[in-house]
Amino acid sequence: MFKRLFIVANFKNWGTKRLHKSFEVVINPEVIDSSSELNEYWEGCLSVPSLECLIDRPNEIAVKYYNLEGKEYERELSGMYARV
Repeated sequence: MFKRLFIVANFKNWGTKRLHKSFEVVINPEVIDSSSELNEYWEGCLSVPSLECLIDRPNEIAVKYYNLEGKEYERELSGMYARV
């Protein structure tokens, strides 16, 4: 059963935001570990487009999630992918 779901576009280069033409569906993600080192970055709100603020998030995380076929994954992520 889906409780949480989001789709991440895989980019060749986050700075240019050129699509790599692949997407990853993430179902029921669970952060299982995170670094104590934080990274501050501006984040916005889709519901209130003019609202932005600086948010601290861990620079690295370990996450468990499922894909559309129900296969379980565990990955270590850093940088922008950890933030997403």
